[in-house]
Amino acid sequence: MKKEKKEEAQAKKEEVHEELPDSESQSSKEVVEEQKHDEVAEMEEAAQEPKADKQEEKRDDKYFSTLKFSELNLSEQTLKAVDGLGFATCSEIQARSIPHILNGRDVLGAAKTGSGKTLAYMLPAVEMLRKAHFTPK
Repeated sequence: MKKEKKEEAQAKKEEVHEELPDSESQSSKEVVEEQKHDEVAEMEEAAQEPKADKQEEKRDDKYFSTLKFSELNLSEQTLKAVDGLGFATCSEIQARSIPHILNGRDVLGAAKTGSGKTLAYMLPAVEMLRKAHFTPK
């Protein structure tokens, strides 16, 4: 979002500069002052954006999918635990691997650090233990 706004502002500045003939163009000091003013206004606007917008930006990240944990075949207890950890949407590695692991298939996956690989194999492991009526001794 911020990049788009900056690109739009830069394009507008270039258009204004191109539209003015050399004899009527603004002095370089005036142009610099306008640019500073625009940048300050953009920074103030970005600081006032609600936190929800910033969270949405994170969700748009290339590591997240549109699949929600609630759409997976997980038990109610597991869904509560995942929700308690603050997760709602699967990462890409989770969305691509969890359904296959739950169906008993072997999966080999590679993804960057912090992308959710551990949770991708732990959720199905917990579900399999629950279905086997595992109880700690």
